[in-house]
Amino acid sequence: MRVLLTGATGYIGSATLDALVVAGHEVTCLVRDPSRAEEIEERGGRAVPGDITDAAAVRELAAVSDGVVHLASPGGDTSAWADDVLTTAVLGALAGTGKAFVTTAGVWDHGSGGDITETSPLRPPRLTAWRPAITGRVRAATGIRTAVVAPALTYGRGDNLLHVVSGSPRTGTGDSRALVVVGGGNSTGRQCTSTTSPRSTSALSSTPRPGPVSSGPPG
Repeated sequence: MRVLLTGATGYIGSATLDALVVAGHEVTCLVRDPSRAEEIEERGGRAVPGDITDAAAVRELAAVSDGVVHLASPGGDTSAWADDVLTTAVLGALAGTGKAFVTTAGVWDHGSGGDITETSPLRPPRLTAWRPAITGRVRAATGIRTAVVAPALTYGRGDNLLHVVSGSPRTGTGDSRALVVVGGGNSTGRQCTSTTSPRSTSALSSTPRPGPVSSGPPG
């Protein structure tokens, strides 16, 4: 397959590029920073300079691809706008083609609670309150094979959020030092390796009928 990949230089995106290449796909990567192009080429992808907020460029690249995998995010206050621009462009380019569009969310969009399944309600924190509306559009699209991968807390390739947690302030001294936590300290979470979500994403891009996936160990 010819796959358009965004976020190929990111934490999960770089592992997804590796997974797509290993699976035999021809991967075109939209790269915001031209200095990272050589890195993409060395990993087996084709780098195309551009930005996910350039709707015309995204539509053009998506139209000549067999599928699109969207993993890029600028972070900060522009994330909602950037994701909306790209999603609108891809849905328009792929409408009625039966091609694949795989994007990501996160298990924390479900908020606090018990076990999570694909049908669990969404109660996102303020930081990602904008995302369910966009992923809802992806899941509801017709004439396109869509999937939304929701990774758990991811670890395994260099620095990650788990390192931030383990390096947080502690109380006490010596072996009795304990992490400072919010609330009663009885919160739990799910983790997945940095290869779990990329493998799922790669497989979904070529699956005849993909669907929503939560990437993490069962609750």
